[in-house]
Amino acid sequence: MAEPLLATRGWNYAAHIPWQTPDSLDDLHGPLTGTITVPPRIDTSLNPTYDLTDLSQRFWFYVGVVRDGMPDEQSQWLDRSTLLDLWTELILPKECRQAWENKFSELRTISK
Repeated sequence: MAEPLLATRGWNYAAHIPWQTPDSLDDLHGPLTGTITVPPRIDTSLNPTYDLTDLSQRFWFYVGVVRDGMPDEQSQWLDRSTLLDLWTELILPKECRQAWENKFSELRTISK
């Protein structure tokens, strides 16, 4: 029987995730209204559908898609202006936020 794998003390899961980003913020041309159903890797709830006209649902949709979306999904579902408006409020792992801000200096600028 194989011994279980144990993480060493202080090991941080989020630091080992290859955070995904689109190639450019200019690629973000997502809808501002309507409903979107996301795959389970973004939202495992029984109803992973978001109404973008509802501000709370839009917020959590952006959190999930920035954090767990693939670049093609991010480009398809996120809107550049909306992302910029929400950026400082989004609840993201610091490593995810750093990956986006390292790639897009515009996000770094509004975070300060």
